[in-house]
Amino acid sequence: MNECLNIIEGLNDFVASSSYREAMNLPAQVTETYIDFAHGEYNQNFTFVHPVTGERYILRVERGSQMGLEHQIEYEFSGLKALEGCGRTPAALYCDGSKTLCKNGVLVETFLPGEKLDYKNQRHLDEASSIFAEIHAHAVPDDCNLIKAKNAFAEMLAECKKMSAVYLESSICKPKVKAEIERLLSEGEETVWNLGDIQNHFSIVNTEVNNTNFLINADEPSYLIDWEKPLIADPAQDIGHFLADTTTFWKTDFFFTAQQKRDFVNDYIERIDGRFKDTGLADRCLKFANFTCLRGITWCAMASLEYANATKDILDPVTAEKLVHYLDVDYLQSVNL
Repeated sequence: MNECLNIIEGLNDFVASSSYREAMNLPAQVTETYIDFAHGEYNQNFTFVHPVTGERYILRVERGSQMGLEHQIEYEFSGLKALEGCGRTPAALYCDGSKTLCKNGVLVETFLPGEKLDYKNQRHLDEASSIFAEIHAHAVPDDCNLIKAKNAFAEMLAECKKMSAVYLESSICKPKVKAEIERLLSEGEETVWNLGDIQNHFSIVNTEVNNTNFLINADEPSYLIDWEKPLIADPAQDIGHFLADTTTFWKTDFFFTAQQKRDFVNDYIERIDGRFKDTGLADRCLKFANFTCLRGITWCAMASLEYANATKDILDPVTAEKLVHYLDVDYLQSVNL
């Protein structure tokens, strides 16, 4: 019946299992239809309508972990649970990371309406600013078990070094690309040193805020989805990622100007409206935009090896095209931290 689920071994057996069906209050027999909806680099999504309630849901299946976590789907579930009440994220309803019937972890969350964010639409940017402010001002629950990045700049740099090493130590590493990546890593070390001990506010951050992860609406709240890699960290990390060239050019042909970046940061801080205090936030948002470029470049370096060897479960042609751009020597030489 649900042939699209055959793409993942055991998934049809999983949705037919009594544990899943009882937890979701589904009829004993499978009567709902699952539809292939969308996928990311490390997840596959399906939609279905609950045959009793008529509610629409997302069945989300992990296909690996960018964070190297053994319990990836449980981690994502806990992030969504921690954000309950902010009104800007999906509600997490069910999670199974046992990998017994299905070899992958499975999550069910609410389906949310909206269109993807258009960087050239000011109303969309205003909505994004509001989303960030609401999420970042949401209190982190005392029992939240998300990873805490105590110095997000230093930890992002460590992540960049780890990702770049995969490429730099590989047989496909090009000398000129290597030299530029090593230069940027060195500049990153200097930035971390100059920043010193940062006394930042801590929020739950998404860490990967591409335009396709926003659902923009005119007559109801807009949302941020795809909480694969949440952290308790400096809220500037999300803003920097949102504004970075390596983010906007990933799915579009758009780049923010320096003035547009400053305007967005100022609007975001106004929308926080004193709900938390962080005197250095504006400056760090802009610094994180540069750091995010480094992170994007080193991710591309790591991913280029996976694509060259076809070792990933999901190979995306758009990603393959962007890898070439971001590892181009001329582009690398244009980036400074």
